[in-house]
Amino acid sequence: MHGSGTIEMNEQELALLDQIDFGASNPPDVARACAAARQLAPLLLDRGAISKRRQRYFLEPEWGAGRMSWMQMLEQQGVCGADILAHPGFLRILRFFIHGADLPEAVIVALREQVGEPKTFKGEELVPLCRLARQLARSHGLGAAHADDFLRLAAELGLAPRHAIEMHRAIAALRR
Repeated sequence: MHGSGTIEMNEQELALLDQIDFGASNPPDVARACAAARQLAPLLLDRGAISKRRQRYFLEPEWGAGRMSWMQMLEQQGVCGADILAHPGFLRILRFFIHGADLPEAVIVALREQVGEPKTFKGEELVPLCRLARQLARSHGLGAAHADDFLRLAAELGLAPRHAIEMHRAIAALRR
């Protein structure tokens, strides 16, 4: 699902992106994707193509699992420096960096409208936001497996991690 959240890319970047199958599962395709990601990610980061909101999902501990960022978790596994960008676990992060949350455009637009300006988002707005997120998930056939996509969208929308985690929990609790 690629929509208006996809960043603009130059010809060199698009050529590298064409080598990446984000859903690859067989070893040769994963290896090819990782090799291209190792080249593509620094190009995008160096020219500032990836928003700070998307980057914080990867870099800040509040957005990771437990009390570590996704980057710290890779480092704890012994993956460091440029090797992080070529790690299979980084591919889903790179996909988010490039395309945004993997959700239908209608879901993204509705939640963006509900959040409005994140600096003025108040705690009392959280229950209606979670209710809307659950309703949108159901109406688009999305279940608990998409909870992380909603969390990534919350990061992109500029929500505080505590609010994003509540929306994630609301989606994770959905039953099909």
